[in-house]
Amino acid sequence: MIKLSQFMVYDLSMKRLLLPLMLVFVFSSSVFSDECISGDCFNGYGTYVWTTGKPAGDKYVGENKNNLLHGLGVYYYANGDKYVGEWKNNYKHGQGTYTYADGEKYVGGLKDDSMHGQGTYTYADGEKYAGEFINGKYDGQGTYFFADGTKYIGEYRDGKRDGHGIEDWTDGSKYMGEWKDDKYHGQGILNYPEGGKYIGAWKSGSKHGNGTETWTDGSKYVGEWKDSKMHGQGTYTYTDGEKYIGGFKDGLFNGQGSLIDSNGSTLHSGEWKDDEPVF
Repeated sequence: MIKLSQFMVYDLSMKRLLLPLMLVFVFSSSVFSDECISGDCFNGYGTYVWTTGKPAGDKYVGENKNNLLHGLGVYYYANGDKYVGEWKNNYKHGQGTYTYADGEKYVGGLKDDSMHGQGTYTYADGEKYAGEFINGKYDGQGTYFFADGTKYIGEYRDGKRDGHGIEDWTDGSKYMGEWKDDKYHGQGILNYPEGGKYIGAWKSGSKHGNGTETWTDGSKYVGEWKDSKMHGQGTYTYTDGEKYIGGFKDGLFNGQGSLIDSNGSTLHSGEWKDDEPVF
């Protein structure tokens, strides 16, 4: 996780998608109250060090305008962090690189001390996000590389996967479809590593609505789902061609339904309860 004290941290619920939002420490309009040790720290290029107060131990080397950090400059934090890039009226603004003491790094656009525009954030464990930022959060098109090799390519909104996206796992699983608040939501296709597949509706990460699931043994269900279980009206077809058409509840035959063999003969038609016919 991001440990930089200069940034607020927001937990985005998915694994470890933590984003620096904005600088907590912002220079006052009279930043040069300690010591300019070389150059022109008012209007020009100079080196300034802080020896008292909250920024004690920090150092800035770069351009200034009207007594403010403005232009290109390097800021060294006392905790080991470092920023190299553009400034505007004391704010990180433009293109820059922020390197954390623990090795995490952001390279890209900034606006008023927040990550903004195209950028890449690399975490200490190797995870990485490359894409668009708005006001310090993933927002727009982006790619996230997880430490275990999983990869997501798609849309983000307000720091979360939202819109259309594709997620690939190293075991061969793959989801292609719609997302909302970091979860499958809307229409999507989930391919299982062993070859099975679900095509249909999702709600908050669960199969919900109308969908079709095909298993590797050839069996198949077409119908309604609720909380990732067959629920409502549907048709379940066995590998030998036998099929059940009717009601489901919590993944089992329930309600009115018919069991039909592969030749089209009805084996039972009527009431069912928990996969058993009611006579």
